[in-house]
Amino acid sequence: MRLLLSFYFFAAISIFVAPVYADERDKIDTGQGLTYEKPSGWTETPNKKGTASALVAAGDDTSQIELRYAKIEGEQARNYFATFHTSLSKAKLQRVGEGTEKKFGKLEGVLTEYSTGEGAKQKVLFVFEFSTSGGVWLVVGMFDARQRDEHLKSYEGLLASVVAE
Repeated sequence: MRLLLSFYFFAAISIFVAPVYADERDKIDTGQGLTYEKPSGWTETPNKKGTASALVAAGDDTSQIELRYAKIEGEQARNYFATFHTSLSKAKLQRVGEGTEKKFGKLEGVLTEYSTGEGAKQKVLFVFEFSTSGGVWLVVGMFDARQRDEHLKSYEGLLASVVAE
């Protein structure tokens, strides 16, 4: 009987404690004053130059999300955003409409969608730009166009989970 009670006690504790541990494992600290929750089915990858954090979709390493940070403010920040968008245009990405003001959780910024390629090789690219007290951020998501809606939910969920210090 005592063994059975011990089992129920530890089972009950694990039900309440396990979600806390799972949440902590999925939180990612960029080291730049920003944390976010890793979307389900995405894996953290080594950062490339200029990237504070990077993720790839499980089983699809061509679909990725990158968080880019620059420690700049004011006019420099506006130029940084404009230069980034100009470089995408020069790389033959087509802007889909104008950037729109969006709010995800406590985060406010501008979301812009791009498209490139055709047929099975078509990709979509989302760029969310925002500022924090320490600098500017670009959250860039590039996905296979056939998985646009599915990956966009993950991308928007990540944005909604962002906590900036």
